[in-house]
Amino acid sequence: MGLFIILGLLLGSGLMLLRMVLMVSGQLKGPVLQYYERYGDEETYFFPLPNLLMWLGFTVIAGGFALETWQIFLVPTEYIGAFLLFVAGVAFYAQRWVRDAADNLPVMPRWANTLFRNTTRHERRRLAYMWLRLPLRTRLLYNASNRAFFDWAELVIISTL
Repeated sequence: MGLFIILGLLLGSGLMLLRMVLMVSGQLKGPVLQYYERYGDEETYFFPLPNLLMWLGFTVIAGGFALETWQIFLVPTEYIGAFLLFVAGVAFYAQRWVRDAADNLPVMPRWANTLFRNTTRHERRRLAYMWLRLPLRTRLLYNASNRAFFDWAELVIISTL
């Protein structure tokens, strides 16, 4: 029973880590565009470092428990995972300080940085809401191709002027 729980935690944290890697690499645009949907005085940005480190830490801890269960080899992965979780917490609480200290830091992924430089806040919000209206196959096409995504974004901006 305990092995299934450990494998479930490993699978869940591994899938979330894969999701974060796809978001940072630019192959998954929907969750990044959700940051532009929000209204309010302060615009939020996609800062992937805390989540990436958190899911990496959970994956390392769960993987270490799974390896210890099968007794393949004993590695103190709990300490490595706890350190990664600590660094993720520091990165989460320091993100406002990092943004205030260096305004010219690149926004990851690169397509989001290009979108941020070329559009206004209102246009980004409109793109984010129009993304929700797209069919699944079209979203998959735009996830795979940055050029097709920017062509679509330009058509959306022009058509809503």
